[in-house]
Amino acid sequence: NCRRQRQMCIRDSPLTVITAGAGSGSVTSDPAGINCQPGDANCSASYAGGTQVTLTASPAGDSTFDGWSGACTGTAACTVTMDQARQVTAIFGSTRSTIYLPYITR
Repeated sequence: NCRRQRQMCIRDSPLTVITAGAGSGSVTSDPAGINCQPGDANCSASYAGGTQVTLTASPAGDSTFDGWSGACTGTAACTVTMDQARQVTAIFGSTRSTIYLPYITR
């Protein structure tokens, strides 16, 4: 896909966001296009070449945001320049505790 701009061909590049981990949450982008909600395994959108896209992760109530992998690292908002196809994984942890009860037989 190519857009003509000032006699140049500007190609769109796909950005794919994958959610992973034991928890859940949402990931949104600025400019708009990515809107992953809890339960979505992955989301994608295409952006014009050179566009800077900022991704923000928000953990669900029983989860934590543990960080990014792929085209981003760390736990702050993620900014990628769309000069090629990019993939980012948002990792969410769970704050739920598992309680193990003993199994008693008589």
